[in-house]
Amino acid sequence: MIRNRACDGQAVLLDARSDIYSLGATFFYVATGIHPRDCSSEEQARALKETAYASSLLRVIQKAMSRKPEKRYASAGQMRKALERGRNRIWRICRGLAVSGIALAVILGAAAGMLHIRNKKEEAFAAAYMEYVDLRASGDTQAWIKEGIALLNRTEFAAQFGEKPAQKAVVLEGIADGYYEEGSYEEASGYYEEALSLRTDPAKETEDARDLILALIRSGEAEEAQRKLEIYQAALPSDTLSYVEVEFLVQEGRREEALEQIDSLLCTAEDREICLRCCLYGAECLEGTEEYGKRLAYLERAEQYVDTVLVYRRIGDGYLKLAQEETDGEVREKALDSTVRCYERLYAQANAGYVDRLNYAVVLQLKEKYQEAREVLEQLIREFPEDYRAYREAAFACYGLELKKAAQYRSWTPVLYYGGLAFQYYKEEFGDEQMVRLEELLGQLSA
Repeated sequence: MIRNRACDGQAVLLDARSDIYSLGATFFYVATGIHPRDCSSEEQARALKETAYASSLLRVIQKAMSRKPEKRYASAGQMRKALERGRNRIWRICRGLAVSGIALAVILGAAAGMLHIRNKKEEAFAAAYMEYVDLRASGDTQAWIKEGIALLNRTEFAAQFGEKPAQKAVVLEGIADGYYEEGSYEEASGYYEEALSLRTDPAKETEDARDLILALIRSGEAEEAQRKLEIYQAALPSDTLSYVEVEFLVQEGRREEALEQIDSLLCTAEDREICLRCCLYGAECLEGTEEYGKRLAYLERAEQYVDTVLVYRRIGDGYLKLAQEETDGEVREKALDSTVRCYERLYAQANAGYVDRLNYAVVLQLKEKYQEAREVLEQLIREFPEDYRAYREAAFACYGLELKKAAQYRSWTPVLYYGGLAFQYYKEEFGDEQMVRLEELLGQLSA
């Protein structure tokens, strides 16, 4: 059980109200997936607000977790009555919670209703909304867009989204983030602006304002970005304002000044998010130059600030581009090793997506680990038999394996087999340059 802690060095008497806090904290964790000890009271309130559960339940949780014991329920019986007031609605059963202590035994009868939903539509909405929130953890940006738009367009949830602007803002932000990561900045800015119009939480409003301005800058709408900056400037932290200036400088073609600003920010900024953005953007600004060592340094520093799967992918992609551009030397080897490290972490994720696993196989081939790559690709082929990309890379992996053999022992049959299947499922509109390379290779081997 989670016990409330002493505040300001003063002793806290552990009584029935301490047990009430423990139960409320347990309910909080089940509802949000966040440990109460990891966030402030304000953050706890925000996390509860962003769930799709009925407000009556959330009020019970907040009262049980009040920092002041005298404001909590006086007994388990009182808390049970508060929960039972919603018994005329549909209740969701939460299994697996073990509540110890005689003082809490009476609460077990009400625990079955701890996540109650007001009606069937509310239950369906809560399930769909939480499924989308879980999807955001996968780092699959295309799914953020596709599933987010589909969720907003479900007519049966129109009333729920109308009543729950905080939840609608979360979905809009997810779609915007997806478009931003895909480089579709114009689309991202539209969704950020709509999300911003629904925000009531100052912290979330600041984040959306920042991302809206950056999306406008990157979409070439510098004047509109400047106008939005004037509106929200007072709410944006100084580190954020300095970083926004970096992006303006790059769009104006003043790359050297932007890099100087990035280096200055990395020495002074306290915001980890801004430091991460500086590292990634610094490496991006140096693409196409021969400053390979500085690019590597930016990417290595970026790893200090990683907190999501998506960031590992972005850093891994940066390392991969560097390794492909720098064809020789120590920097290339370090970049390749780092690429493997990042994609190993992505591959190890329980919800690792198709693209992450495919890219991991590509990276293994760059390290000449062709058999390992082939094993990853064959698993992908079994799971996604109609996706040409795994066949394409399997052909390349088999080619690498055969090249390692003495000439008299080589067989191109596996290469031709996987290459043929790749073209069977490939469509010209995909415009895949690697398929041109594969076609040339198959032509050489068939000659």
